[in-house]
Amino acid sequence: MRCGQRLAANSQGAVQPAPSPGTPGATAHLASSPQAMAATTTKVCPRCQQSNAIGARACQKCGYRFITSAPQPSYWRKRLPWAVAIVAVFAAILWAGAVVVNRLTPEPPLDPAAALQRAVLGTVQILTPDASQPDRYSAGSGTVIRDNGYILTNFHVIGDPDSGRLYDQNAVILVAVPMAGTSDPPTIRYRAELVDSDLTFDLALLRVSALDDGRPLPRDLGLAAVPIADSDLVEIGDQITVLGYPGLGGETITLTRGTVAGFLEDWIKTDAETNYGNSGGAAVNAAGELVGVPTAGASEDAGVDRLPGKIGLIRPINLAKDLLEQAR
Repeated sequence: MRCGQRLAANSQGAVQPAPSPGTPGATAHLASSPQAMAATTTKVCPRCQQSNAIGARACQKCGYRFITSAPQPSYWRKRLPWAVAIVAVFAAILWAGAVVVNRLTPEPPLDPAAALQRAVLGTVQILTPDASQPDRYSAGSGTVIRDNGYILTNFHVIGDPDSGRLYDQNAVILVAVPMAGTSDPPTIRYRAELVDSDLTFDLALLRVSALDDGRPLPRDLGLAAVPIADSDLVEIGDQITVLGYPGLGGETITLTRGTVAGFLEDWIKTDAETNYGNSGGAAVNAAGELVGVPTAGASEDAGVDRLPGKIGLIRPINLAKDLLEQAR
């Protein structure tokens, strides 16, 4: 207590200064366990000179409070793993909570121009070889719904919905992708495979499987996914934009715009212009979200006492919920 000299106990339990390292007996003293030291070593009260146990906090004779008590190295040694485990559990809970909050927090909406551009880039052309004629393809459109390569389209773009057979016996399906900032036709870049289909509603889910020449896919496919809306919220008079590759007026992507003209069972009607090749493409709302798949059209020729009429038919996106779930 007085000079700071380290104390050790001899075999009789008397207190004596510990020998310096290198001197005889130093090894034995240094090898003594903390428990043995605590059991045999005492400390002297500077006020009344009473010997006290090394772990005492106060003198048992006069009540003098010692500045420090003997260290208990085993205390934290035993409890440190539990403390680390508790901290780890709380850290995991906080991390999980942050992930959940991040997922539940909606991303800020894009401005209309950016949302439309995303929908344009997410609309691809689907090409299937025509077995009856060499170098000829059945062409339609598709919408990227996941940037890892899932594409929604009409089944009749790739096969016969009555029989469920693909047009190409080798199941070759090619995907042409539009390039940002260019007015050129889309470039054939990928091969795709059929994941699943719904022949009742003439829908098909594709997944990009290789580059167009058969090489493995790169890590980044460079595809823009179009977000999905709730088609049950669509109302008559809403603005609707149709994107696809009808081939009318050139091979580039074509955008037509109109309104929701009404509803039929399992259909959204629109006055937006739709033509062959638009099938499987994107029908998006004012926020650039996918509300349906342009699938068919109805027209009526002019007669003696009537004007020509034409209406586009769109499959509501909610009818594709089972296919969308597989893409998730």
